[in-house]
Amino acid sequence: MSLEANKIGQTTPEAIDEKWFDRIAELSISAFELLDGDKETRSREKTQFLNGEKVNPTLDYPQLTEFPFDEHEAALMNLKFDILKDEEDSVVVEIYKTKINEILAELRMLRMARGGQDNKFCAYSKFVYGRPSAENVSIMSGILRDKVSLGSGDENKNSSVSEFINLLENVPPSGFEQESLVGGAGLKGRVSSVEEVESAFQAALDEIGATDWKIVLHSNTSITNLRVSQKNKEVSIPLEQASTMLNRLLQGFIQHEVFGHVRRRVEGERTKLKLLGLGFDRVEKGEEGVATYLEQQVTGAEHFSHPQRYFAIALAIGEIDGIKRDFRQTFEILKLYYISTLKSGSDLEERAINSAWTLAVRVFRGTTGTTPGAVFTKDLNYFVGNKETWSLVNTDSNIVQYFSVGKFDAYNARHVGWLVQLGITDEKLAEILDAVQ
Repeated sequence: MSLEANKIGQTTPEAIDEKWFDRIAELSISAFELLDGDKETRSREKTQFLNGEKVNPTLDYPQLTEFPFDEHEAALMNLKFDILKDEEDSVVVEIYKTKINEILAELRMLRMARGGQDNKFCAYSKFVYGRPSAENVSIMSGILRDKVSLGSGDENKNSSVSEFINLLENVPPSGFEQESLVGGAGLKGRVSSVEEVESAFQAALDEIGATDWKIVLHSNTSITNLRVSQKNKEVSIPLEQASTMLNRLLQGFIQHEVFGHVRRRVEGERTKLKLLGLGFDRVEKGEEGVATYLEQQVTGAEHFSHPQRYFAIALAIGEIDGIKRDFRQTFEILKLYYISTLKSGSDLEERAINSAWTLAVRVFRGTTGTTPGAVFTKDLNYFVGNKETWSLVNTDSNIVQYFSVGKFDAYNARHVGWLVQLGITDEKLAEILDAVQ
């Protein structure tokens, strides 16, 4: 299912931010891409960690070594100075100023990563991406308690189930009752080849008119999960993942990555404010909320997206039981979760270990992994954004037509106010948000 053609954000002969957009596009950064490690180094660290040779792995960030932080920051400051001096539209000034300030914060966060200053890195991460809230910790814990409880009665899982549920007893119940969200499209089977995956993604890019985007197949790199690079306008597909992909997951990925992330980039640049293609500041929550919502229309969903990612971050920060944890301590508890929830089999523990390792690496990206409570909080936004998107849709399904206008957070009153002020959307969007909040 793809959204219908965007009829709200109309293409204009010249955008009102035409003279600024190319400069900020050049200076935008994708922090999570810059935190990729070297594949061979990470593999070696994983082996030593799992063998007990190391308490915590050494997480490497080779792309940060030569990154021109000083020049990049100076260019951003010069851009902000020029906009404040020369831009006459006060709304454009505000939008660009807040976006530049966010990029500066991300840049300084990455400086901390390069210097191994974990607590400062985490402080910047919380500023840019947010931190766990008590309400969402309670809702997430209820979802995970139900998932883990399904493993009780299995002699290979009982101990892990009991230990994990005992940990969740530290979290007060939310009173929130999660109902199954959507049944999904019922797709079965697996893809027959990597070429089939590539062709399906290319067809989706063609459908939305993303003519300047390309597909890149990866084999011997640190990229292990399918993703898009907004900076490079690339869809990155790991060969190992593509060769065994379920049809249901393939179509879910296409909805998430192409009709979610890429389409919002393409359509945003066609509006009168091209910055909508890059996204307003603090857009991560709205961006992942829409992308996961679209994905769920194909894959189905019994609960909000990625509660385990939210859990892992909250656990490490100390929001579950008041104890801050490092990489090793977080990994051991994640292993309990995956043993409790993955399908039983002779290789259950191996699969649980691999899943726990992968999630722990995501959570501790940007840090040394040795400082309890210091994590990368970006992945909170999958769960929170999905929850808020469903809240908007359930209030008024007409909200869906606004999703492809560009990269903004429909749950953010400041974002919605800007769109209405600039005439990119109508008042209906603000009315829906008011009804929810």
